Amino acid sequence: MDFPVKVAISKSIKATCVLFSVLFMIAGYGIIVICSQQIYMEDDTLVPWWLKALIVCVFLLVETGIGFMIFPIWHRILSKRGAMTLTKKGIEDTFLMFNVLAFWTTFPV
Repeated sequence: MDFPVKVAISKSIKATCVLFSVLFMIAGYGIIVICSQQIYMEDDTLVPWWLKALIVCVFLLVETGIGFMIFPIWHRILSKRGAMTLTKKGIEDTFLMFNVLAFWTTFPV
């Protein structure tokens, strides 16, 4: 076996990354819509600014969690680094996906 050997990222990780990228864009669009338009409540009064701010903060929290997952994976996909590299010393240049509360997180190992 010739070293180093790059192990490709699985199709399920790529599909997950694409799915969460779409959700990231939808949440970003939702933030823009909430901030730029007047939204009416059921009784025809405007939604208070503090409620809009609360909703935007929740969307930003979700965006941050998704961003911590998708940006490192897209970097690996586009740079063709793969999931890991096998060398004579062992496994190098890998990443780990795990849940922190309800958010997926990606960190190098």
